[in-house]
Amino acid sequence: MKRATRLESGGHERRIAAARSHPTALPATMIAALRVASRAALDQIIRHRARIAVADPEALHQVRVGFRHLDAAIRFFAAGIPKSDRASLARELKWFGRRLSRAREIDVFLEDVISGPRDKRTGPDIDTLERLCRQEQKREYARIRAVLASSRLQDFIAASEECLIDGKNLLFRSQAYSCQAVAGLMKMKRKLQKGRRVDALRHHDLHKFRLRVKRMRYAIGFVAPLLDRRNSKLARRMSELLRGLQNELGAVTDQKAHRDFFRKLRACSSSRFAGGDGKIDWRNVRRALFASRRKANEASLKRAKKIYREFEEIELS
Repeated sequence: MKRATRLESGGHERRIAAARSHPTALPATMIAALRVASRAALDQIIRHRARIAVADPEALHQVRVGFRHLDAAIRFFAAGIPKSDRASLARELKWFGRRLSRAREIDVFLEDVISGPRDKRTGPDIDTLERLCRQEQKREYARIRAVLASSRLQDFIAASEECLIDGKNLLFRSQAYSCQAVAGLMKMKRKLQKGRRVDALRHHDLHKFRLRVKRMRYAIGFVAPLLDRRNSKLARRMSELLRGLQNELGAVTDQKAHRDFFRKLRACSSSRFAGGDGKIDWRNVRRALFASRRKANEASLKRAKKIYREFEEIELS
């Protein structure tokens, strides 16, 4: 309880500021790498959550990135974190992720789909569609503000600090840190073998594959200071390729998410958005927004497969 109170009064922000004003050496152990990664992730969540009060999509994105970085750190360093602590933090991360995902889905739909070129035949319909999205966006941001101002988040931040940053119960071995880092990265790489047939994956599997790509890219950043010169150079190249792979896959998975969101809007528009918005020719709008995406998706998957082939050839040792 004392820790949560201190967080409310700004203790965490002051402590981070103090750490920045007295820079330390790069992490030299797995424990140090976990602590640096966890502190950076919590810092990102805390710094950006206040800006969500004005429904800032970029602030929401940065908060979600902070949660994802923390999740990736817990997963990568799992062997050194007590199982009970790991399970408790993972449950909370999943809960917060679900609460924040809907608003981000709307933000991306507005940016990627609604803000595109307007077909003269569907312009008024898309204007109406945008109003519906803005209404839903307003509702979701109200929910998010409550989540990010809650005691549940304060307790989660306090627990994360206690387990991952201040924790004295971490279980890492005391030697061979570079070997541990390399072994962890190569284990993640083996789990990405579905990339060989990325163009044949169903949406659910493609989404899971992209999440693994993202986690490995984060993990490389966590342990880069522990690697020797050769492995560090190779890991940087892996990270660049993973970023490209993530972007290509994102273009495909986002389109599926946009279509799903469009269907949800259509299904609930008559009941949730009733009142003076007019009618939408949904079929015509769907054709205008999505008809041209199939070839673009095929091209993205083709590029992703090419990137993966280069990534697969890199071996750390």
